[in-house]
Amino acid sequence: MTDRHGVRQVRFDEVMALHGQGWPMKRIARTLGINRKTVRTWVRAGELPVWSQRDRGSAVDRHATYLRQRWGEGCHNAVRLCKRSRSVGFAGNSAPCSAGSSAFGTQTRPKPARLAR
Repeated sequence: MTDRHGVRQVRFDEVMALHGQGWPMKRIARTLGINRKTVRTWVRAGELPVWSQRDRGSAVDRHATYLRQRWGEGCHNAVRLCKRSRSVGFAGNSAPCSAGSSAFGTQTRPKPARLAR
């Protein structure tokens, strides 16, 4: 349980306790400093609503297959990768491509040969 959820749970418990004592919802809201519609929603639900945030991924994730293919073909320049990926629908700038390309490219990119002096 995250800290924010814990704070909401405590607040919810206070609302339900006061409602159980017969307090009007408007008075509960005023006393606790929360919106009366929130109080009404919580009382009607009888339990604290829990929302799970959907994982949207990044713009680069949707084009990862294409970016990996281009990386494998030897294109290791993030700006060039992004410009070319626009042809398959990528609409972002080069910053996410740079982060994304370095994430999957570190394992496959060959190290440059050292020059002998």
